[in-house]
Amino acid sequence: METSVQISLAAWSLHRRFWARELDPLDLARKAHDAFGLAGVEHASRFIPDRATDFGYLAEMKKRADDAGVKSVLLKVEERGPLAAGDAPERFTAIDRHFPWIVAAAFLGCDWVSVGAEGTGVGAPYLDAMADSLQRLAAIADGYGIGVLVGNRFGLSCDGSWMKALIAKTAHPRVGVHLNADNFELGGGKVYPRERGLEEMMPLAKALTARSYAFDARGDESTAGVASVAKLAVAAGFSGWVGVEYDGASLPEEEGVAKTIAMLRRIWPDATSTSR
Repeated sequence: METSVQISLAAWSLHRRFWARELDPLDLARKAHDAFGLAGVEHASRFIPDRATDFGYLAEMKKRADDAGVKSVLLKVEERGPLAAGDAPERFTAIDRHFPWIVAAAFLGCDWVSVGAEGTGVGAPYLDAMADSLQRLAAIADGYGIGVLVGNRFGLSCDGSWMKALIAKTAHPRVGVHLNADNFELGGGKVYPRERGLEEMMPLAKALTARSYAFDARGDESTAGVASVAKLAVAAGFSGWVGVEYDGASLPEEEGVAKTIAMLRRIWPDATSTSR
């Protein structure tokens, strides 16, 4: 059984440096390679909001990644409209606004785009609308050789049973889950049981986000329980990329990222050996 883990650098890990313009998104791949020894990155549309159709810019981003020997794993698409909107014109507009990012992701060499399940309403209509949007997006993405993942960002997408129903209803081989191991807020002050959500969604996950905040003296993540997430991932046969997303405030971003990577490289073999 494979004991190593493929680790990618999620752009959000360096969000403070991006916002302060201390780091250029074009250099994400070089930073991943030179500072952390990683071979994968996860881009985010929020840091390049006007670049979806700027192929000169994207070509430079791809060149820098290729030169560094780093793969662009996925592109996280945000704030492009509600794919589960109850109003059909609003939903179709959201689909149209996601389309350029699918093209951009394919151009960069990504395997996936990651989308949200934002919308209005509850119950079956919400599920039906989101499944229809995923089917339409997957049909587009399929032509570009990539897939579509839906992330558990907020609301119903953080409900593991709802996500299982969504993926089943969508029923497309290029559709899966981008599982953030620490996102289970349903809204209204309600939180979905974390362990239950992880167990329900892990078998559907094609990409996994390991979010970290703080570390104990041994170097283990002391807030988000990443070690238990690794055990669940290995037990479920997860074989995708694990994206590092440091979101703490007690350490400089680069130090937090480095600690998260070191922890993942240490705990993943342990999780593998205990699952045998």
